[in-house]
Amino acid sequence: MALFGLFGGSKSKKEVRCKRGRGNTYEIVGEASYQADLLKLAGGRKGEHGVKIDEQATLRPEPSNPHDPNAVAVFIHKKKVGYLSRNDCPTFNAFLREVGADSAVCDARIVGGWNDGAGNEGHFGVKLSLSWPPKVAT
Repeated sequence: MALFGLFGGSKSKKEVRCKRGRGNTYEIVGEASYQADLLKLAGGRKGEHGVKIDEQATLRPEPSNPHDPNAVAVFIHKKKVGYLSRNDCPTFNAFLREVGADSAVCDARIVGGWNDGAGNEGHFGVKLSLSWPPKVAT
């Protein structure tokens, strides 16, 4: 047994890659609370059409969430940017248990964040390329 295990070290974490959906069509929720981090991730607001920035997202259960113990948070570059919808979280958590994983990754796209130059600005959003129900990529 490794010494690390003898002294209560955490078990290793398993992460799986999710099968892609048909483009970036799965919309997450709650991005309004994370606009400052999305602005940084996008590198600022970009003209009247906004941005379309391809990234990788990590989806991780958040059982300590005070609003929903089934919550699944979405992270891009270790910054929380939103959540899966409340209705989809039980299915996603069951998927992770079935495959023995603690988290999953999938392709993501940051969108929006337009600025028309006249003081009007749009919010950022995030869309995932995620098949539903979720499956492991092969």
